[in-house]
Amino acid sequence: MASLVHNHDVLDMITRMLSPQQAIPFSSSSRDFHAAARKHAFSSINLENGITGASRLIRMYQSLLKSTDNRTIWPRKLEVDASILRPDLYGPLRIRRRFEQLSLDALIGILKNAYDLEVLYLDGCEDVFERDQRIAECVVTLPNIAELRLGGMGRASVDVLDRMISRPKMLWLYFGRVTPSQMLHATRAAVLDHVEELVVDGFHLVHREAQREVDSRRRLGKSYPSLRKLTLIGCTVYPFLDLFLDIRWLRALQCRFPEDVDEVSDNDSPDDQPSHAGFSSQRPLQLEHVSTLSDDAEHIPAPPSNSLELVLLSEPVFPSEGLSDKVSALALHVDEALSGHNITGETAYHIGFIATHLYASRDRGRAPDGTLSEDSEDSEDESDKEDSPNSAWPDLLRRMETVHVSAIPSLRFFSVLCDVRRSSYTGGLVCSKLTWGRVERDGDSRVVKPISNVVGECIHRYLQSPEFCKTLQFDEDAALRYA
Repeated sequence: MASLVHNHDVLDMITRMLSPQQAIPFSSSSRDFHAAARKHAFSSINLENGITGASRLIRMYQSLLKSTDNRTIWPRKLEVDASILRPDLYGPLRIRRRFEQLSLDALIGILKNAYDLEVLYLDGCEDVFERDQRIAECVVTLPNIAELRLGGMGRASVDVLDRMISRPKMLWLYFGRVTPSQMLHATRAAVLDHVEELVVDGFHLVHREAQREVDSRRRLGKSYPSLRKLTLIGCTVYPFLDLFLDIRWLRALQCRFPEDVDEVSDNDSPDDQPSHAGFSSQRPLQLEHVSTLSDDAEHIPAPPSNSLELVLLSEPVFPSEGLSDKVSALALHVDEALSGHNITGETAYHIGFIATHLYASRDRGRAPDGTLSEDSEDSEDESDKEDSPNSAWPDLLRRMETVHVSAIPSLRFFSVLCDVRRSSYTGGLVCSKLTWGRVERDGDSRVVKPISNVVGECIHRYLQSPEFCKTLQFDEDAALRYA
C-alpha cells in the first residue's frame, strides 16, 4: 500500500472498477483510498421520479451545503428529470408551491457550486429552463462540461446551448418544440466546436425554406473537424451530411434516407419536390462506418465503398424453442436488404459468423452474451426455492474472511453482503443477506465475532460522517453512538 500513497492515477483506476455503492465502504478501508473512493462514490447522481427525486434533491443540497469546501463529495455527473420540479403532491396549494420552490432552490444551489461538474443530463430541459431563468444561467456558466444531454429542447434550450461557455466532447440533442430554423441554429452553435460525438433525435426538415438555409449555411465554410461520430434518431439524414462534412461514423435509427435523388425536375414546384432536394446528396457517402436498422438498409442511396463497414441492426434475439427459425428469417432478411450493395467479404463473413454463433449458442443452451438461457437444463432456478445462499457459500465466505483478517492487521470490523440472483439472462435479484462482525484476538489468532446489523450500520454511517472525515481518526465509542 505504501507504494500507492502518492500514485493518484492508480488509486483512481482501482476505484473506477467499483460501483458507487461499493466505493462508499471502500473509502473507509484506508486513508490512501479515502479521497479517491469518495470522489467516485459521489460522482454520479440521478434525480427523477417526481416527489421521490425532489425529496432526494433537497436532502442532498442540505448535505452539500455543510461540505462546501470538501469537493470530493460534489457530483461530477448529474442527471435531472423535469418531473422533480413539478412533483405530484396532494394537499394545500401553499404547501405544494413551497415544496416546488425548495426543489428549484436546491437545484440552483447545486448548479451554482458544481464547477467540477463534467456530465449533465437534463430531461425535459425546456420545462426546466422555463420554470426558472436562474437554472438556464447556471447551465450557461458551467465551465467544465465534457458531456451534455438535453432532452425535450425548445426555444429557451436553443438559446442556452448557443450561450454556453463549456465546449463538451459529447453532445446529445433531443428536439421537441422547435422550428426548423431553430434546429439549424443549434447545429451552428459554438458549443459544437470541440464535439467529437453528436447524437440528434427528432431533427425533421420538410420545408424548402429550411433546406435553402442549410445550403446557405454550408457555403459559409464553417466546419467541425473534430466531429467524427454522428448518431441520428428519427431524423432526415442528408442535411447532416451537408452540415458536418467530416464525419466518418454514422448510425441512423428510424431515419429517412431519401429515395430517387436524381429524379428532381427543375420545373417541379417547391411543394412537389422531395424533402431532400437542394442538398448535395448526390455525392457518395464518405464514411468508414454506417449502422442502421436492417429494414432501412435498402434506402441507403449510394453503394458503400470497399473501405466501408456496414452494420445492420435488428431486434434482440433471445434463446427460445424457435431460435433457429428466427435466425434463418434474419439471415434471409439481411440477404434481401443487401441485394444491390457492394458488400465486402469481411462484412459478409461477420454476418455469417453472427448467425453461426447464434445456432451454436442454441445448441449449447446459452444466450449470445454467454449467460445461461431459460430453457437450458443448467438454468434451473434453484435460488427461487431458498431464501439464503446455497451450501457452498459458507465455506467460501469463511476462507475469504480468514484471508482478509490475516492480511490486514488494522482491520477492526468486517461486513459481507450476499446477493442471490437468478441464473437466467434476466438476472433478477431474489434476496440479499448482510452480516457484520468485529475482529477480535482469540489467543494467537484473530477471528470475526458476529455483531448486530444495527451496530454495523451505525459504524458504517459514522465512517461517512463529517466528524470522521475531518480527522480520519476512528472513535469506536462515537461510532456506536452515531445515528
